[in-house]
Amino acid sequence: MSKKKQVVMEEVPIDKVENFVEKNFKQILIGVAVVILLVLGGYGLKSYMARSYANKINDLGHIELKFLSGNLNKSDIDSFLEKGRKVSDVKNYVVLKVMQLYAELGDYNKVKEVSGDLTDKNLELGESLMSDLGIKQIDNKKYFTNSYLTPLWYYRAILSAKDKNEAEKYITEFKTKFPDSRLLELIESWELDL
Repeated sequence: MSKKKQVVMEEVPIDKVENFVEKNFKQILIGVAVVILLVLGGYGLKSYMARSYANKINDLGHIELKFLSGNLNKSDIDSFLEKGRKVSDVKNYVVLKVMQLYAELGDYNKVKEVSGDLTDKNLELGESLMSDLGIKQIDNKKYFTNSYLTPLWYYRAILSAKDKNEAEKYITEFKTKFPDSRLLELIESWELDL
């Protein structure tokens, strides 16, 4: 009797992908684990930052509630400013609020000092406040264009005009640009002695 030779057949991968997966299974598993860890770490970091931001906003809110009581003290105002400077989204609001609070206390030097922290369009609001308080002389013409408060700057320019001709010039420009303004009604109802 003849013995049959047993042929050992080697399994042949069906395609190249299966061959690649078979050869690199450990590395693929490690890569997937790293991606999962990165996603979880990113989510955790995002959650931590959101909680941290919410806590900072809440701290500012608690301090601001103290101001509603009418008992203003410089340490609370300084704390509000210090914490507000660290939250870029509300920094300009905090600086404007602090300027207002120091104005209520009559500390105009501090109002002027704090105003240096304002940026962009908020700088105009700070200068408007300082102009109204007489802390800083502002060239009204600086804000005659590209301003949220252009009618108010015209109004101030009219009231601070050096002579009647200058006032009339500003009134004419004001009427052309803002014919429906309530400020125009006020100006026209007054007899300006310039």
